[in-house]
Amino acid sequence: MSLFTTDWFDYFAPLHGGFDLPFGMRSAGTLQMRFSNMHAQIKMSSCLRDLNIEHQLTGNKIKIRTGELTSLIARLSGVLSWVEQSAVQTSFHQHGSEFQDDVFASCSLQSFVAKVQCHWLTEILREKRLRTVFQPIVSCVTDGTGIYGYEALMRGDDAGRTIDPLDLLNVARGADLLFQLDVLACRNAVLEAARYQIPTKLFINVTPTTIYNSEYHIDTVVGLLDGLGLNPRQIVLELVESEEVGDWYNFGRILDMYRDRGFEVALDDFGAGYSSMITFNRLRPDYIKIDMDIIRAVHLDAHRATLAGKLIEAAQELNIKTIAEGIESAGEFSWVRQRGVDFVQGFYISRPAAPPPFALAA
Repeated sequence: MSLFTTDWFDYFAPLHGGFDLPFGMRSAGTLQMRFSNMHAQIKMSSCLRDLNIEHQLTGNKIKIRTGELTSLIARLSGVLSWVEQSAVQTSFHQHGSEFQDDVFASCSLQSFVAKVQCHWLTEILREKRLRTVFQPIVSCVTDGTGIYGYEALMRGDDAGRTIDPLDLLNVARGADLLFQLDVLACRNAVLEAARYQIPTKLFINVTPTTIYNSEYHIDTVVGLLDGLGLNPRQIVLELVESEEVGDWYNFGRILDMYRDRGFEVALDDFGAGYSSMITFNRLRPDYIKIDMDIIRAVHLDAHRATLAGKLIEAAQELNIKTIAEGIESAGEFSWVRQRGVDFVQGFYISRPAAPPPFALAA
């Protein structure tokens, strides 16, 4: 089985209720809002009257027929606060036909507004316009010349404009499309790694939601990797703290299932978030990636040096491999190497690129 014949993205989508993206931005149809807060409903109804927007008020519901969804949402998005929007359940029935409550799934008005406003992201996902670039992770033992692995990094393409991954993540999070973005990025990463025949470790960023949703499909994931000539022992699941883990026991259990198959686990941006130590303690990762903000000018800053030194010492005592992120100077590289950091990555070594930099040397 191969990712070229079995689409990993399409395979995982049903686990999240299908790849449910917003409709055409000029869609005509019926928008329904269901309110649990009377004050919010009064505010919305008053605004609709002031804007001369025809609507139907029935109980705790407001229905609006529109021929231009984007324009309507633009006019209504600022009426309620984000907190109020999160409590309003919203559905949209395309083409203006009669609305049926039992047919259409709901989301919050907050999420709906974000989805409509981020039409460029939905088009990127729909057309799978993500690129993957690779940044080398090199060994300190070999003076920075030995390639240990590559981190696969996503880039968006919006009509030829490269979109920063942080922008992609922020919009996806607000539109409740983080799962779809994450899975598409993972799919691209393994496809491109196979295309370039990367023989080293491959670090792939994943969110807790993606891990949860793959619990019962690990055998299929392993089969897909095998079909591409990739070994699970090459794959390092780099956990991104973009969302809270609700059930640590089950999350750890699922990660252990991956580990049993040969996958390893890394914690990204370690030391940057308040929850890093909690995550570190509960998941016992194979790698920690020390956040670049701690590494920045570490050889010149006593405060950063003390913090980085303690993190390195703790990892060494627990036999956890360390990766210093964001190395941009010879001074930073020399400092972390002297402190026993195992691996480094950053612009000092190479910028992310495709094909993978130094791939022949690996």
